[in-house]
Amino acid sequence: MARESELERHYLAESEEIRNSSNAEELLKYVEYKIFKEQSYSFAEKLISKGSEISSKILKLKLDKKSKERIDNLLYLTGYRISAEQLYSFASLVLILSLLVGIILVIFLFSFFELGVSLIIVGMLGYYLIINWPHHQFIGMLSKSSGSLVTSVIYMIIYMRLHSNLEGALSFAADNLTGYLAVDFRKMLWDIETRKYRNASEALANYVSLWVGINQAFVDSMLLIESAASQKDAESTQLLLDQASNRIIEGTYNQMSQYAISLREPLNTIYMIGMILPILGMVLMPLVISFIRIPFFSVVVAIMYDVMLPIIVYMLLYDKLRLRPAGFPAPDVSKVPDLPPPLKFRIKIGKKSYFIHSYIPGIIIGAIFAYLSYLLLPLIISNSYVAIIASLVIIIGIGVPFALTFYLGSYEQENFVNRLYSIQDSFSSVAFQISSFLSQGLPPESAVLLAQKNTEGSPIQDLMIAISNNIKRLGLSLRDALFDPYIGALSRFPSPQIVAAMKIFLETTERSSTFASIAMLSISKYFSNLSRVDSQVKSLLEEVTSGMKFEVAGLSPVMAGIVVGLTTLIAQVLSKLGVSLSSLQSLSSNAAVGGYAGAALAIFSIFNLSGGAILPGVFQIIVGLYIIELSLIIGYSVSTINRPGDLVGIINQMAKILFMSLFIYVIVAAGVSYFFGSLGASVLSIGT
Repeated sequence: MARESELERHYLAESEEIRNSSNAEELLKYVEYKIFKEQSYSFAEKLISKGSEISSKILKLKLDKKSKERIDNLLYLTGYRISAEQLYSFASLVLILSLLVGIILVIFLFSFFELGVSLIIVGMLGYYLIINWPHHQFIGMLSKSSGSLVTSVIYMIIYMRLHSNLEGALSFAADNLTGYLAVDFRKMLWDIETRKYRNASEALANYVSLWVGINQAFVDSMLLIESAASQKDAESTQLLLDQASNRIIEGTYNQMSQYAISLREPLNTIYMIGMILPILGMVLMPLVISFIRIPFFSVVVAIMYDVMLPIIVYMLLYDKLRLRPAGFPAPDVSKVPDLPPPLKFRIKIGKKSYFIHSYIPGIIIGAIFAYLSYLLLPLIISNSYVAIIASLVIIIGIGVPFALTFYLGSYEQENFVNRLYSIQDSFSSVAFQISSFLSQGLPPESAVLLAQKNTEGSPIQDLMIAISNNIKRLGLSLRDALFDPYIGALSRFPSPQIVAAMKIFLETTERSSTFASIAMLSISKYFSNLSRVDSQVKSLLEEVTSGMKFEVAGLSPVMAGIVVGLTTLIAQVLSKLGVSLSSLQSLSSNAAVGGYAGAALAIFSIFNLSGGAILPGVFQIIVGLYIIELSLIIGYSVSTINRPGDLVGIINQMAKILFMSLFIYVIVAAGVSYFFGSLGASVLSIGT
């Protein structure tokens, strides 16, 4: 919460300054606040913006001055062009209409009871989401900003090793960073130009003070860089820069260690609330649904398991995900030539390749299973164990299309991302070799070509061959061989760290081979430390996330499948008991029955044993949907913890966990249902 309040005050103050500036247009143009203003709205963002404008004409609200200013600035920073009153008008109108219609349906149109309850819940949830939307968007903005902290420090360190100029280092970092942190750095440069600060040192000190107590490693590293800029001799400068590099990398590791430790207890709580307690509820559910007929009970159970519980689990996990410390940025492979974009896959016909949307096979398979479900509908609505087995077709028809869509749309991209990580791990050796060749007086192109010959069998071989071919076969300059937007080697291997390193390399080669050699030696040390710490961080987080994956992809589906299977036996036994009780009651109506027998009949008569409140097939569908939703939520969370910002990794992880949990659940539910169903039928037939 400290992080949110401190940085929020900073951004809100900047927002107020910009909005009140007489030179606002030039300021906005320079610092590129257009990333807040001219973003491509999602459907939800368009809905909120348009809905707020319309609602404010119907329902006019007034907020207190302090709340209004705060929310207005949040809306401005996150790109919305609506006011706080308009936002609250929309949220209030959604709540009022939902409550009004829902209460009318519940009280006066009892046949629409389920719809009425659903509307009331949706209205309350919608009100909460709408009024908190700007804040959640703002937290996302801060999260993206913090994800580039390590990279910004490294950019400045590498630049400062060659030019002891702090303003130049800020400019270099601003040019190479992306997203919100790039805006912060450009804003610092603007403040220096407009004399808000006397120099770069004062501007940097003011900015990093906002991160005190939030990311101390970033603060310490930046202050060390600032001190390095004022040193008189090169040896002291290099020593301070080494300390800054070690501080940010080791600090990142320490933060990740503390984060991993802090995750264990909350995740146990989430596991109890989201998995253990719902499963225990499922254990009791067959008894409840078989003994007592409760009106609309199936709707209540469906809302509880398939709406409320997933939302609760996600909100609990979301609170931990957004507090994840800054790490190393993930590569963006969405624009790599000849690689399918996310949610597309490759099909080869002859010598040509075509990129197909991965949801197309998912829709086809979903349609096939929907037709099968229609044919099996008479069995699904029956009251036997066959209903559970038949209803599994519906769950397969829902889960498999999602899993297939995500997997087909990410498996090739995921393999490529893993390949990029392997290339990053190998770059330290290549940078060291290039540095060695440059120190011998060789030109940069020759140094790169010689280093390429020593990479045979290494993961980085393909990257070095691509650079070499561009130089030797196409006759490109080193800059074009690396950065040409169409055939440049780094457009095909877009590792953020390697891109930054090669930009430094090119800039230093313009001065001399000696400077370039020093730069590449520093880069080699950085990549070596990066690889070591990144491996340690992954090991720490894997200890936590492996438990989550096992629980949701193994334990929960098994327990849920067993509970669903037991439903068949309980339903059969209680159904048989109901028939026997009916016979006894019919006999008792013709003859006086007293004593204990009469009391027992009177007690049992208050229960309903004729079929229960939820059909076994319907109960299985509710449980199956919960397993699917839980798998997607945990898959998203695990990937976000391990590799935040990696869209491909998130999609791929969701697909794998969903496939595994769905497969186990279907096998266990079908097997246990068949076993207990057959056992119950044989035992009850003997009893008769």
